[in-house]
Formats: sequence, structure tokens, C-alpha cells
Amino acid sequence: MKTLSKNKYKIILFVVLMLTVVLVSGCFGKIKAQKYETMSGYAITLDSSFYVTNNEDLYCELSVENGDIALNVYIDEFEYSSYPNPSAISADFYAEDYYLCDVLYNVYNIYDEPFFYEDNDENVEAFDFLYTDGGDSYYCYVVIHKGTDAFWASEFSCLQDYRDEMFDDLDGWVDSIQVP
Repeated sequence: MKTLSKNKYKIILFVVLMLTVVLVSGCFGKIKAQKYETMSGYAITLDSSFYVTNNEDLYCELSVENGDIALNVYIDEFEYSSYPNPSAISADFYAEDYYLCDVLYNVYNIYDEPFFYEDNDENVEAFDFLYTDGGDSYYCYVVIHKGTDAFWASEFSCLQDYRDEMFDDLDGWVDSIQVP
């Protein structure tokens, strides 16, 4: 039986080592995208670190989180709206009139004006605010979409310390939102 020379042994060992590195690094590559959809037609693509949570107390259409960041999606259907002609209302008006009064003031007890982001699309409005709960400070970024028969509110929230981490991915997540 022949024995391998030291050089051939080193070459084979190097090739095996490189194949192992390539295979293992492929397993720890970029986190895969995961699409979350509701029965009502809302869809968003997040990374696969998110999982669906059961937040029945919040009356969410969709509730997902990844341990640091949470997303709660709410729907306000036109047929149940208190507005006389909700299909004629822009997302800007809805956000400033309804959402600020009913949600920020009544739910979060926030009376400071949130920061509104400029957008030329009257069917989309985005704003953010800070709030405190149980001594912890939270950052919340809300996107209002006007669909064909409802307004959709996507509330992204995290501890204020994770704001920059959430902001890194926020544009991609928001751009992936689809409403009927």
C-alpha cells in the first residue's frame, strides 16, 4: 500500500478544509426573507427571524416579532368607519385626524406631535413617536396605507435602544407592504 507524500496530504487536507468552510459559511449566510399574509389581503416581507405572536388583546390583523422588534397591523374597514365618505379621505388626513386622536392620545397617552415623514403618495403616510411603558422607553414607527376598502396601520416598535437596528431594515420592510 502506498503512503501519501506530505505535500499531497497537505493539499488534500487543504481542499477538504476549504470545502468545509464554503459549506458551513453558506449555512450562516444572509437571513432568508419570509412573507407574512393575512386573510384580509395584507402582506409584508420580513426576515425569517420574525415569528407570529398571539396578541388577541390588541385586536391585531397581524402580530409578529423577533425578540427585539414587534410589528402589529391594524385594519379600519371603510364600512365600519365613522367618516361619512371614507373612500374620499387620504392616508394623510386619516393619520392626522383619526390615528393621532384615537390611538396616540387615547391608547399611548401621548400629546406631543409626532414627526411626520414627507411622502408624495396620498395613499401612504408615515410618522414616528416615542412612548414610555413600565419605565421603558419605546420607539414606534407607524405607516398608514389606504387600500381599496380599508386603512391599514403598520406599527413597528422596539425599545428605544434598538431604534437604529430597526431603522436599518425599515425601508425594505415598508416597501414590501401590500394592501388590497
